[in-house]
Amino acid sequence: MGLIAVVGAVYATIYVGVQGLLGLVAPLGRSLLGFATPLANRAMVLVAQVAQVEFAPTGEGAPGGAMMQKLLNWTGQYGLWGCLASLIVGGGIWGLSQQFGNGMQAGKGKMLAAAGGIGAVIIGLAAVIVNTLFSAASG
Repeated sequence: MGLIAVVGAVYATIYVGVQGLLGLVAPLGRSLLGFATPLANRAMVLVAQVAQVEFAPTGEGAPGGAMMQKLLNWTGQYGLWGCLASLIVGGGIWGLSQQFGNGMQAGKGKMLAAAGGIGAVIIGLAAVIVNTLFSAASG
């Protein structure tokens, strides 16, 4: 299938979707009067041809795949260092502010410490969350 057919299918899909949302074309490409519009029929055929695509994401053999993985690992490490700093600074602010009777700043310190802990949990679970959502959506 050529590039023109793919572009036509995308255009037709958008056209049918917008017209369907406006109530001018029913979901199966039928107008409200009960007859099929030519563009909607072509769109359905093109969408049916384009919709038979397989998708299996993998990093094997991808140019720069190893470097991308390294960058993601480094980003996760920097994030964990930021979480550690947030826990340390937040705990310090919380403790000192509590000691000196400044409840408002103590609350901010608690929030900063909690944000560091929650951030570390999210970073630790990031790959699990992405993989779980992808497998749930694709299966």
